[in-house]
Amino acid sequence: MKMKWFQFVLALSCIASSAAFLPSAFAQDAQPRDGEMVKIRFDALWKLQYLPNAPVRDAAVIARDLKSPSISPDGSQVVMFKRGLDGEPNALSRWSRGDVQTIVRDEQVSMFITWNDEKNISVRQFDRPFFENGEKLNFTLDGKGARLRDRKPLRSEAVRAFDADDVILLVRQDTRTLQAISDTSSDRYFGPVVSPDSRFVVYNGLTTGVHLFDVEANAVVFIGLHGTHPTFSPDGRYLMYTDTRDDGHTFTQGNLVVIDLREKTFRFVSNPDGEIRIHGTLSRDGRFVAYETDDGRIMRAGLFE
Repeated sequence: MKMKWFQFVLALSCIASSAAFLPSAFAQDAQPRDGEMVKIRFDALWKLQYLPNAPVRDAAVIARDLKSPSISPDGSQVVMFKRGLDGEPNALSRWSRGDVQTIVRDEQVSMFITWNDEKNISVRQFDRPFFENGEKLNFTLDGKGARLRDRKPLRSEAVRAFDADDVILLVRQDTRTLQAISDTSSDRYFGPVVSPDSRFVVYNGLTTGVHLFDVEANAVVFIGLHGTHPTFSPDGRYLMYTDTRDDGHTFTQGNLVVIDLREKTFRFVSNPDGEIRIHGTLSRDGRFVAYETDDGRIMRAGLFE
């Protein structure tokens, strides 16, 4: 669908106005690179090598009725989210050595959890998870609990991405640029996440699935047409997302996909029972995976040998 002229002008005005969210010294110099959005170029898309399904071993239920599991870099712990209801704050729980403990109760913690190392996690602010003026809450795991170490604005990161009026914007401190990296003539976009090594940005299209943007190549290099819930492994080597189908209301299929960003390979995770799996996360070396099923289970399993 081609973008109408007034829509194009509106999109550009949204990009220009978003500079108001930036620190004043930065906003004066930051402009979209080349003055236009990055358009999807099919010649820039990777030609991935498709590999046989990755077998799952020793799959086990580690929790129920929690959401969005995030597995630790070594695979030994899983932190999960629970939405607070009836006045209760949101909460985070941790699985470790077969035990599940609530470690944080805070209305501002969200389902967007990442591990910095085996003892430290970051959680995006609940009410502004992908906003330019949002924050990350940084926790240190301490015994059976977690201690809030600090809160840092997302704008303090060297490379960051945020959504503004269905456009994904990328900010780089080194080149002092603000760039629109989503092609609004094709879709509307949300939920950008920068890889731990700052090499890639993954974000969601409302109807076109997962988009992987290569910062160095300045191009979208992969589109997973039925993709949802993308995450990076802690070292940034792997991208995992869910290949989903739905009936307009609920998921009817959900298979985990792993892309090796170094080797440029694609493979599904074996799913012989046809589970509907979502919110998958990988350990650093890809040997362990945690995921959620549509019937309320949180699973942990071995993956790559």
